[in-house]
Amino acid sequence: MDLAVFPDAVTTQYNIGNDTTISAEEKSRLNLEFSKNYMTQPIEYYKFNPECRIFDTFTGEWETIEVTPYTARAGATLAFSGKTFYAVQGELKPGVRTPVTIKGEIKYEK
Repeated sequence: MDLAVFPDAVTTQYNIGNDTTISAEEKSRLNLEFSKNYMTQPIEYYKFNPECRIFDTFTGEWETIEVTPYTARAGATLAFSGKTFYAVQGELKPGVRTPVTIKGEIKYEK
């Protein structure tokens, strides 16, 4: 997720919740209004990162091995079998999970 999108959402809700100048009812209304707007944006709005990256435990560095929107999922589960991996489900955007499982293969040579 883009760092300009998610932190702003968290900060906005935090500020509403900690505003001592408004009533509990007003906080509830503002949070509901914010959530209705935030949660109904198109998938592209959230800017999930489409980079597939691997971490080289020998060099201590990350490397992008693929760029694809099909693995830009929040909270997906990764399972491996040899060089084959499965990206299972995950969120396409906040509150919307995909039932899709992606199969890929790591073809990595240095």
